[in-house]
Amino acid sequence: MKTQIRIFIFSGLLLAALSVVFLLAGRWRFSAADDAAQISASIWPGYKREAKTHVSQRLLDLESLAPIEGGALFIGDSITEFAPLASMFPGVLIANYGVGWGTSDGLLLRLDQVARNAPDRVFILIGTNDIHYDQPPEHIAGNILSAATSLRRDMPGAELYVISLLPRELKSMAAVRATNALLEERAAAGSYVYLDVSQALAAPDGSLRAGLTTDGLHLNAAGYAALSRAMGPCVLSGCEALPQ
Repeated sequence: MKTQIRIFIFSGLLLAALSVVFLLAGRWRFSAADDAAQISASIWPGYKREAKTHVSQRLLDLESLAPIEGGALFIGDSITEFAPLASMFPGVLIANYGVGWGTSDGLLLRLDQVARNAPDRVFILIGTNDIHYDQPPEHIAGNILSAATSLRRDMPGAELYVISLLPRELKSMAAVRATNALLEERAAAGSYVYLDVSQALAAPDGSLRAGLTTDGLHLNAAGYAALSRAMGPCVLSGCEALPQ
């Protein structure tokens, strides 16, 4: 009889413990999904429903990634998310934290997710979608500097690089140039190394070279190849700047 009582009590305790575990797991999943929905709703209010769905799912996918130690971590928008980084930089451990439709405001909301990693080098390429939203260059550059400062604190052993906004259609180039000028100027404070990739991708008028893009904004295979040639040494072994 006593043995049966002990078995009953043990079974009850085990069931209670498992219930707590599943409850906590469910709460974590809900919290992650809720955070993703909040970010996508607040930062991408003007985009279609499928865009917000993509952002929410992408944030959850990134949450499930195992953190890396060493290698290179890339942060950005769709230009980063859809980059074939493993083939662009063979032999380098890569973590791709690009989020399509991403903005510099959205980046600030997901830095904790990024900071779980311990890479050798971090590369930030963000801001072109902000221009679509008519955000001023000061706002974009200020957010990127804030992100860099935060990551410098959370990843003290990592080299931190900010890539210039890529060339795009001609009508947006004044905003691109103004933002890049601020990013270059603020690199002098020492939070990051500024990498200007404009010459590797630009047509004579300064816009994105036609053979490197699918739509005047996003890169095609040739565009990513040009970007990898420009950045390769920095990704592989680090650098102080790109030759101009």
